[in-house]
Amino acid sequence: MAYTKFAYHIVYGTKRREKLITPELVSRLYKYTGGIISKLKGIPVEINGMQEHIHILTYIPPTIALSDFLRIVKSSSSKWINDVSEYQYNFQWALKYGAFTVGESQIEIVRRYIQNQQQHHTKVSWEDE
Repeated sequence: MAYTKFAYHIVYGTKRREKLITPELVSRLYKYTGGIISKLKGIPVEINGMQEHIHILTYIPPTIALSDFLRIVKSSSSKWINDVSEYQYNFQWALKYGAFTVGESQIEIVRRYIQNQQQHHTKVSWEDE
């Protein structure tokens, strides 16, 4: 029997880096994104971000390509945002993303980094990072 466990730190932003992830939307968006990941048989470990980008630490099953996984997560979440009545603007994610494999020994370090995004970005801007 084969055993695989692929952890990724994924980062992507809103189209044109617009600050569209409002405080009213943020917790619902992260919860919804975690639900999509779970439906794809992934395991969401940590989700956080800022007004113009999101960080996800997740395990992805070997049965789906990373690009397909992200296409589904991004398209489903943007559709959901646009369908939620109080957020009726043309929300879109940027096409590009960053995805980095994470070794098991680094999971907690990356998790803390994602949890501390607000503090981190007081020192380093999204653009500079």
